[in-house]
Amino acid sequence: MKKNNKTQGLLLTLIVICVIAGLGLLLYPVYQSRIKSRQKITETIEKFESQLNEVKETSKIDLNEVENENQVVGILYVPKINVILPIYDNTSEYALSNGTGLLREFGRPYGEIGTHPILTSHAGLEDGLFTNLNQLKEGESFYIKDDRGTYNKYEVIGTDKVLPTDYSKFTIEPDKSLVTLLTCTSETGFNSHRLLKLGNKVEFDMEEFEKEMNEIHLTRYEKILLGVFGTIIIIVIGFMIYKKFLRKQGEN
Repeated sequence: MKKNNKTQGLLLTLIVICVIAGLGLLLYPVYQSRIKSRQKITETIEKFESQLNEVKETSKIDLNEVENENQVVGILYVPKINVILPIYDNTSEYALSNGTGLLREFGRPYGEIGTHPILTSHAGLEDGLFTNLNQLKEGESFYIKDDRGTYNKYEVIGTDKVLPTDYSKFTIEPDKSLVTLLTCTSETGFNSHRLLKLGNKVEFDMEEFEKEMNEIHLTRYEKILLGVFGTIIIIVIGFMIYKKFLRKQGEN
């Protein structure tokens, strides 16, 4: 009886080890990819901040005169979905894969009354970029720091799903400063529609901004990781309890 209990215990131990190792091998490439992507975005944002500081201190650089495919003209912050992305002055594949791009014909997001800039980015790439944009609800906020060093806050006032050729939602209201966040969504087919989150400029408060940025909001990927490791912990605890039970049975 003791020999059988010992064999069962060893078998369960091997199963738990295999499950943990398998999950580790499965999740590691995804985690590594996220880290590399985040590092690249962080480096871009740090470079932008450095240029802003140089403008303020020496006035040697005019960011509005810099013309290149990878020109950054601001930073987008969406605390609710843990998004901090550089804003590129174009919608090239590079811009949409490494940050968010501006539809140039709608202007830059300077928070001016009577303007309606459009920011777009890819979705579906793990938890980065605009993958979790659908989780941003009305009444929640996003922020933009422009290439003048000015922060503006926008409160979400509407959500829409439209066809790629439908520009009817990008209207200008003369008494409002609007910004729309745009990404692809699948309704009747792969990337068949566009998800829109309309934001209206409201009063910005630095303390409130810092508080929101310091709050912890779990992304889908992080929730999956917590669920996986939580399940593993439950399995291990259950195994230990079962093993103890078998030991007592053997003693009897």
